[in-house]
Amino acid sequence: MTTNLVQLFFTIGGLLTAVNLLDFLAKNPDSIRSWRKVIWDKVVNRLKRLLPVYLFMILIAATLIRRIPLGPLYDRIVGAESSNCRTNWWSNLLFVNNYVNGNDTCLRASWYLSADLQYYLFGIFASLMMTRFPKTTKYLKDSKYYPFQSHHRKLYGEVVSLCVNQEIRSDFGLEAYAEIEYCHEPSRTAEPFDTWDVVCISIICLLAGMAVVGTILDYHLKKKSMAHGSIGLRIATIWSISRNFQSLNTPPRSAQSKDFLFLEGFRFVTMASIILLHTSMELVRVPLQNPEIVEETVSNPVMAAIALLTPNLVQWFFTIGGLLLTVNLLDQLDKDPKCVGRWWNVLWDKVVNRMKRILPVYLFVMLVTATLYRRIQLGPLHERIVGSESKNCRTSWWSNLLFVNNYINANETCLRASWYLSADFQFYLFGLFALLTMHRFPKTVKYWIGFMVTLNLAGPSLEMWFRELPPLFTSAIRISTPLFIEDEWLERMYKPFHTSSAGYFYGIMAGLLYQRYKSSENSMLIKKVLSAVKLLAMCCLAACYLPALFIYEGKMDPLSRMMPIYGALVKNCFGFTVAALLINMALNKKDRLRQLMEHRYLLPLGKLTYCVYHNNVLLLAAASSAIHAPVIVGVPKLKYSKYAYQYQHDVLTRGVCVEACRKLMENLRDRQQFQQPKFDVEFKYIINDWLLPNILKYRSQYSELLNICQNYRMQSEYNLTVFSEIEHCTTNATSSRNLDFWDVLYYTLIVLLITLAVASSAYDAKLATDHNHYRTPLGSKTDSVLTCFSLRRNLNRLTIKLQTNALQQDLRFLDAIRVLTMTTITISHVGIGVGMTTSQNPEVFERMSAMPGVQMFLSLVPFQVDIFFAISGLLLAVHFVKYTEGKRFSVGHFWMAVVNRFLRSLPLYALMMLFSVSVYDQLQVSPSAYKIMPMVRTICRDKWWINALFLNNYYRPEEQCLIHTWYLAADFQLFVFGMAIVMVLWRYPNLMKPIFYILLVLGMALPMLNIYFYSMDAVMLITNKGNAFQLWYDRWFTLSYQATETHCLSYFGGMFVGFMYHEMQKNDLLLAKSQLYKTMQYIVFPALVAFCLPAPLFHQYNFAKPSLWMSVFAGVHRLVVTSFLVVGFLLLMFAERDSFFGRLRSSRLLENAFFRVLGRLSFGFYLIHMSVMKIVYGNQHEAQRISFPLVIVVFTSVTLITYVLALVAYIFVEKPFDIIFKHLLGGGTSGKRPQERESATNQIVTLDNNLNRVDSKL
Repeated sequence: MTTNLVQLFFTIGGLLTAVNLLDFLAKNPDSIRSWRKVIWDKVVNRLKRLLPVYLFMILIAATLIRRIPLGPLYDRIVGAESSNCRTNWWSNLLFVNNYVNGNDTCLRASWYLSADLQYYLFGIFASLMMTRFPKTTKYLKDSKYYPFQSHHRKLYGEVVSLCVNQEIRSDFGLEAYAEIEYCHEPSRTAEPFDTWDVVCISIICLLAGMAVVGTILDYHLKKKSMAHGSIGLRIATIWSISRNFQSLNTPPRSAQSKDFLFLEGFRFVTMASIILLHTSMELVRVPLQNPEIVEETVSNPVMAAIALLTPNLVQWFFTIGGLLLTVNLLDQLDKDPKCVGRWWNVLWDKVVNRMKRILPVYLFVMLVTATLYRRIQLGPLHERIVGSESKNCRTSWWSNLLFVNNYINANETCLRASWYLSADFQFYLFGLFALLTMHRFPKTVKYWIGFMVTLNLAGPSLEMWFRELPPLFTSAIRISTPLFIEDEWLERMYKPFHTSSAGYFYGIMAGLLYQRYKSSENSMLIKKVLSAVKLLAMCCLAACYLPALFIYEGKMDPLSRMMPIYGALVKNCFGFTVAALLINMALNKKDRLRQLMEHRYLLPLGKLTYCVYHNNVLLLAAASSAIHAPVIVGVPKLKYSKYAYQYQHDVLTRGVCVEACRKLMENLRDRQQFQQPKFDVEFKYIINDWLLPNILKYRSQYSELLNICQNYRMQSEYNLTVFSEIEHCTTNATSSRNLDFWDVLYYTLIVLLITLAVASSAYDAKLATDHNHYRTPLGSKTDSVLTCFSLRRNLNRLTIKLQTNALQQDLRFLDAIRVLTMTTITISHVGIGVGMTTSQNPEVFERMSAMPGVQMFLSLVPFQVDIFFAISGLLLAVHFVKYTEGKRFSVGHFWMAVVNRFLRSLPLYALMMLFSVSVYDQLQVSPSAYKIMPMVRTICRDKWWINALFLNNYYRPEEQCLIHTWYLAADFQLFVFGMAIVMVLWRYPNLMKPIFYILLVLGMALPMLNIYFYSMDAVMLITNKGNAFQLWYDRWFTLSYQATETHCLSYFGGMFVGFMYHEMQKNDLLLAKSQLYKTMQYIVFPALVAFCLPAPLFHQYNFAKPSLWMSVFAGVHRLVVTSFLVVGFLLLMFAERDSFFGRLRSSRLLENAFFRVLGRLSFGFYLIHMSVMKIVYGNQHEAQRISFPLVIVVFTSVTLITYVLALVAYIFVEKPFDIIFKHLLGGGTSGKRPQERESATNQIVTLDNNLNRVDSKL
């Protein structure tokens, strides 16, 4: 123990050094910036205290002490000590005698002073570094990003601290220290434009001008069929937009490039995953009102396992880069063997070409970020997010251009995601040198591969060992702090060359394998071996990640000796698995995944990944800076309804027993304290009185009683005060009613239809002569009318497959589209029905509606009906153009078509309205169904004539009779307008282009004007508040959604497809030559998805209205949806047989008897399904609980029951009256033989509205 006594002095010295230094720094905080001076001053003061006594003792020992002989051991002890002080004094004064001259030291005990001074120097340096660069969570960015920080702290620091502390103390009983980072000053004058701003604007204007000039010149040359022969023309058309769009779709030509075409698909998928990851990480950068949701999500085991894989996404790009470098370089060397002798030139050329491809976009994005990007002040977070990014690009741009920003300025880099370019460029240089060396000296191949594998394993493992880092990107590591200052693991293990080399190096090895075996005779054996290796690698990767969750949850020590090796193995397994997967697909053309990734839609998306990689982080940062209030993740726990997707939380629907209330009142002493006067309510909370029979009588009788009763219960159970207002009363007297005129009329009509069907069937059976009788048209007009109610004949008309002409065969796929669309509409209506019924757990539906993904999906729901409008326009144009070929113009056709359309829509429609005003209300069981069924009976008795005139989408649109029939009104109005258009085109065919340009402008302008003048949101929000009243009082639904002008663009788009169909019959290469059509194929779907993404913002924020930008957004949104429908129809109609849509078009999937039958029942299904759904919900118990199985059961029940009723309606009503009106309006000629009638066509325009049904002419 004696040897450890001196440790006590060392401990005391270390303690005093730290305490004194930190106390000094606390009193002088600015001195940390001049830390070198602090070290110098401390060392000088230390020497001032040590040296006087120390020097005096050395001098005494070297001189006087040797002259005092005290005994025989004098020379052995004192003499030697004195001699050492005369020779080795310098090691004492340099304080190194604990290392130098250790056995011959002057003053043997002075080694302690040397060691202590050395500890002192180290301790001061370490303390200063820990103070200057603390190993703690940094909560503020450097003040260099905020030039006015000190000024704002002086002005507002004390006020902010008092305000924040008062709020936190009152709410949570806590105290906090508030420190101002910056102040948002929207009114502050923007910085004046400097040289770089002007340069950036000039370059943008130059590029835009060159694009316009190049596009015009290219179009001019193409129109005149002139070749781009001269260099000047080639350079001038480099910026041609049409030419560059075409290059996006140009597939590779060489066999080797075709082998790797699938990489474009992988690039796109990887890039999409990275964008999703970056988007989720943005949540940490913005203020959250409930951050615990994010923490809970990240701590979920499934999400934790996914999070462990995310750092390896970029390894896909590295592996692809290494593979392509090897394949392209070796292919070039094989084609030109002479270049091996001048391999330095090859190296130089490759690097220069690489820089030519990278730098233009890279420099342009850096310039924009450093200049104009900082001027986009969208919100209060601008300085923190956008401003710092721009400032980094003004100071650290040089590390980007030198491609070293993955090592230098890693936390202050310009364009955070650009570290990948630096790492990839470093890998590229290394790979070039290694491959050229291997090609020139083949014997070195095994050494290079050995070196790569060694670096792959040693680089990450040694880094983890020395820096004591975990093996994986676990929860102990911050994904991103609020400042987005990257964690040490990301900085040391994610970005550097030596720790991320696995993917690139295994990609190089995969390229070597491809070059060796691409033309091997044993290709089958090679494929089997590679498949086995791929499966083995995937199993090893899965095995490597099995222990990951234990590390994530902290069940294993991340600093044990095996952890660095484990971390290196995981990196290598991932890179090796990706390389094995890619090389296996490159050598196997029949691989299913390869065929999927080679899809032509993925080709342009893959080519865009480089630009997207640069822009996605900047756009996400700009969007984050626009946040003006804390974002809520998930469903907020709020008392009142702040958001559109919530129910009206301050409105309760209660069923109360009057007798129970009376008994309660008898036991109450002070009743008046529970009497609550009516509140001032600014929103719709009750149905209008005219729909509530005898409501005034019930309110006068029971209002005070129920008000006191409900207030007593709410105050005693929930400490809430309520005002009760009676909406409906159910008594024994009102539970049933007597038959009236409309009931009798309905029953009489049903009996009449059944009688006609029986009589007609009997007469048809009497005429039967063979087994084909019911499939053969009758020769007499009288017989046709008399047999129009024949059950067997109408059933045959429903199921028969028509082969009359090519037009009906070409449009047969519309049956499947119609049925599928009707199914999605039914699902939507069932979901809306959940909102209009009572349940015990409405919060379930509310939580689901609050999910951003659900909100994005629901933004597409209002456009389902546009598919029907587009089909209507298509059929109108197709049939009318065919009918008018070779005929003289006549206005009479217009009126005949309108009358025919009106009459053929009316029979089943009138029967459904009669059902609604008669027996409909008698089918309810649940008392709460008063909102659903009896109300419709009252409404239809008052408004039936509005429906019959097809005006119910404009005139008194609230509280509609058969609310879903607004579509029939809008479709009829569009039919009349469309007929007028085609009549004009029939008369003046040269006006085709001008009219369609006008229709395009009208189709966009009218919805925009509607949104602006009615002060609507740009997107229809399907809200639980609106669903509670069946959308009767929802302003968006009544004023915008039902309006004809909102859907006219879809109708016009369908008409355009119809005219294109006839143009394609004349010139089948018309679409193949259209560059716009080819471009639209790739744009429409991503654009449709892009317009869904902002939907949650409209739920979260109540933007100021009317708004010009929201009107423009709505108009462009309509254009995108219409473009999607137009391109979809054209693809299904004219796609090549070998393409995906061609195979889909010709398959049995879209054209089969199932869809044909259900498609012909669509009109009846649409009219009936809402009534059936309300009957199903009207018979649900009040105590039901919302659940997914309940929705499935309701949807299944509604679908099956409605199709059965639609079948009955088709046989008894729809088809018989269809035939009667055809004959009454001039269709068919009596006396002709059946064979002649089969080939004859109607002499009137019979354009049916039955949900756009392609009519069968029997």
